Amino acid sequence: MRIRGAAAALITPFTDKKINEVDYGVDWDGLRKNVEFQNKHADFVVVNGTTGESATLSEQEHEKVAEIAVGAAKIPVVAGTGSNCTREALHYTRHAMDIGADACLLVYPYYNRPPYDKVKQNYFGLIAGKVDIPIIMYLVPSRTGKNTELPVDDVVELAKEHSNIIGIKEATGKPERTKEILGKVDRLDFVVLSGDDGHNCDICCMGGKGAISVIANILPDMISEQVKFGAEGKADDTREIQNIINPLCEAVFLETNPIGIKQAMNMLGLPAGPLRPPLGSMTKENSARLKAVMDHLDRDGFFKNVREFYGQG
Repeated sequence: MRIRGAAAALITPFTDKKINEVDYGVDWDGLRKNVEFQNKHADFVVVNGTTGESATLSEQEHEKVAEIAVGAAKIPVVAGTGSNCTREALHYTRHAMDIGADACLLVYPYYNRPPYDKVKQNYFGLIAGKVDIPIIMYLVPSRTGKNTELPVDDVVELAKEHSNIIGIKEATGKPERTKEILGKVDRLDFVVLSGDDGHNCDICCMGGKGAISVIANILPDMISEQVKFGAEGKADDTREIQNIINPLCEAVFLETNPIGIKQAMNMLGLPAGPLRPPLGSMTKENSARLKAVMDHLDRDGFFKNVREFYGQG
């Protein structure tokens, strides 16, 4: 399975009704609708990632989100299966394989702070050796802590030892790693994907083959076009789109993801709903700043496709 192009890191929409004293319930119909929207514009879709609030989902919810996505998608589905517990990550990875997901996304283990050699041996390597499903490694030190930026040489070794490790999602804040990784990994099928909307242009212009994007929840058409331009070597066109989306990126990420993107989706009338604790609503000040940016884009027609699909205009 070749995973290329643009994908939304999908949110998990919740209802306004609580299923216990803390948690809002999952909006299953809204999830299907969001996947169906991505079918029209994206190259693949990612569920159960950071943006999907996977850390707050129960095991049953986590699995059902993946199952619904696989059932509703007409494009490849990448299921987030990572954890700070190898046993749990292996369980979710096997589940993704069993339900027909096209690949899985394994985030670097958080909180435990395992050294690089242990991560290679006891996490990425161990899981890859026990499943047949393609694996995309995911590096996001801002989430997983200091010293969780897997060295390029370790990435190279894992790609060499495990043919089902097909790529890496780079959210390290260092797009220059793209060239180094691709220059050392001796496999044409290995991809680097942008994991930070602010670096989509840089990574794609350095040989990256796509982006797993938060902004694509509401602008999958624009992110897909940006990635396509990058693949075609049209750096100026890729940069032009980056300049357009940068103000939206800044506004959406004023607060911890996915607070901002859920607020943006709620403003557009899309299935999103509240966030599960310990996250909460965007502040009024930041919400106003986000709305101002979105109103400007709306005047230019950037949300035409999303409004038409969801019947908002």
